[in-house]
Amino acid sequence: MFLLAVTTSGLQRPPAVPIVHTARIGVRCVEIATSARGAIVNDERGFSFRLNAWASGAPVFREPFLSITASADDMTLRLSRSTLCGFPLFFTITPSGEFLASTHLHLLHGAGVSLAEDPKAVAEYFLYRFVMPPRTLCAGIQRLYLGGTIDVTVGESACRVTRHVPARWIESAPAPCPTVQLSQHARHIAGLLAADLDQLGQVRGHVASLMSGGLDSTLVARLCDKAVSAPTYSTGYPFETPSLDMEEEYALSVARVLGFRHRHYVGSSTGFRHGLVSAVADAEEPAAHLQTPCMHLLFKDGIEPGHSVVTQGLGA
Repeated sequence: MFLLAVTTSGLQRPPAVPIVHTARIGVRCVEIATSARGAIVNDERGFSFRLNAWASGAPVFREPFLSITASADDMTLRLSRSTLCGFPLFFTITPSGEFLASTHLHLLHGAGVSLAEDPKAVAEYFLYRFVMPPRTLCAGIQRLYLGGTIDVTVGESACRVTRHVPARWIESAPAPCPTVQLSQHARHIAGLLAADLDQLGQVRGHVASLMSGGLDSTLVARLCDKAVSAPTYSTGYPFETPSLDMEEEYALSVARVLGFRHRHYVGSSTGFRHGLVSAVADAEEPAAHLQTPCMHLLFKDGIEPGHSVVTQGLGA
């Protein structure tokens, strides 16, 4: 968990995670609280903070998946979230002009941010099962793009987000052109995907893939297996009639053909009911479909503890 607060007089209540760094930019206090592993470098112009592992004992990435650079000279903060970052990063500016960012909504709420639903975003979520960043389900709270960057100007009267840029792979996408073949776009996307998966070599042995046997997850699992020789996992519903359960055979048949080291995990019916409630609490958003508790139980009990970096092919 991670919280960044840029306030006039500091956080009024202790956050749920320890404060690891405090600095000043102009008249404002900058506080970083986290349970993750990071590195802080101070200089006469400000500081930089890099998160390389989410917890003690977790695999450490050479390149940070979340970074903050503060400049007292320019009165600015820059936050960047890499494509390897598996957590969201929410941010908001309060009515009093304070800037807060966190991986968890409840940490923002604990810092004094009111959480109220955005009716338009709720409709989008239940239609598409997703709210397109930078919007979120909460009014006034935005989400940093995966691979994106924001710049924050720390003013005396108020903080302002002055720049919010998407990932480099969005900016570098080929422009639509009638003369460009579909295969060229496919190669471009495949190259970007393979380049990202190659970065997982630095945490080899900690990587696994979700693989249902569908096209998207199979494609990502195959590329991941080629890059780091990762095992694969799938799950299903505990109330399914075994003779009618096509999901398990669907995954196992693909695993056999492609030679994956595969495990299919199914929790109990009681675990499914409890998992539905727990998944909503952990994800801090509604459960849009019955797969949610299955995935929650798979991550909780089905995936081996050492496999803490998991790829998935949703929408690949």
